[in-house]
This record gives sequence, structure tokens and C-alpha cells, in this order.
Amino acid sequence: MALHPASRSRDRLEAALEGLAAFDPHSGGGEAAARHYLIARVALRLGRLEAFRENRDELAALMPDSEPVGTFKSDLLRELEALEALAEGDPEAGLEALLRASYWQAGETWLGFPPGTYLDGRVPDREPMFLRAELLHSAGRMTEAIPWYEVAAEGIWHRGPGLLRLAEIRAGEGGFPEAEELVARVRGIWADGDDEAAETLRRTEDALASGRGVGTP
Repeated sequence: MALHPASRSRDRLEAALEGLAAFDPHSGGGEAAARHYLIARVALRLGRLEAFRENRDELAALMPDSEPVGTFKSDLLRELEALEALAEGDPEAGLEALLRASYWQAGETWLGFPPGTYLDGRVPDREPMFLRAELLHSAGRMTEAIPWYEVAAEGIWHRGPGLLRLAEIRAGEGGFPEAEELVARVRGIWADGDDEAAETLRRTEDALASGRGVGTP
């Protein structure tokens, strides 16, 4: 929950760090790699660059005990490189890093959906697809970003954030009715959400109202 794209809760991030700090996995396994990766991501969200880099470097220094774990570790490092580049305002470098991850080389293009190879279980939910969309969005490559937001929105974890990003893009193109329909879909998905979900929706709706203009049909 702390790393959900719509979350802005520092309390959740701090609680996540506390829990990860107490977790002591096998030193050479995938859990150890995942722990450093998650700590690095939480630290980056909190703006703690020293902790981010420390855990990124510790992840890089891990000696995996099998080849699948080695590939997993390498893919996590590519994602951290991409996230750091995005935070530093260099989305093109982030894309270059992300696209070096092994899961884009599964023998398919990953963009020929449906059916999509992103459902093969190798990638949990839609995190890499959402990150790819965010990098493209930040680079101003909207036409390329849209299909990746659509892929992300097929997953449970990124459904709401993906649809809200699509709503922002449609509104920016003047497609306010479609944008409002997308927001309405998220409202239904998050009907039982917490206060943070409600606040995210309110900000999006306010932005749409501001862009369209009060009283504009």
C-alpha cells in the first residue's frame, strides 16, 4: 500500500520501512533482493537518496544462489535505475534502463495485446508497464504512453492510477466527456476506498473542472 501510485502517505512509508528493516531473509535468495529493492523504493519516495543508493548498491552486491535469482536481481536493478532517472528528470535515460530488463525479451513484443504476454506470471501485476508509461508520459511521448497505461489499467493494483492518467491525457486533448467517464470508472472501483483514495479522486476532479471551466457544457 505504501508504494501504490496513488499513495502519498508518509506514515505508510515509514511503517513499510520499519517492517522491512525487521525482515531477515536468506542472504542469497530472491527475498533478500526484493527486500533491498523495496527499501530503496520506499526511501526514494521519502526523498532519502542516501538510503536509496545504499540499498541499490547492496542489491547489486548480492551473490545470488541460482540463475533465476540472478536475473530477478538484475531486473530489479534496472527498475531502480529507471526510477532514479525519472526522479532526476531524465525519463529517456530511465526508459533506456528499464528496457534492459529481461522480461521485455520474452519472445514477444508485449504490445500486441490481446492476448498479452504480460499475463504469463513472470511480472507481478502491471508495475513495469505502469513505470514504462510514466517514463513515456514524462518524456512527452503521449501516443506511446497511452497503450501502456491501458495495459497497466488491466491489472488490479494499477487499474485506478492507469485510468486516472488516461483521464488526464484525454482532458489535455480536450476530450472532457471521455475523461469524466474514466474518472467515473475509478470512482466505482474505489467506492470502498480509504480517505487517500477519495482525496486522489477529488484532486483529479478539481483538475478536470479547472481545465474545462466552470459552466462549460
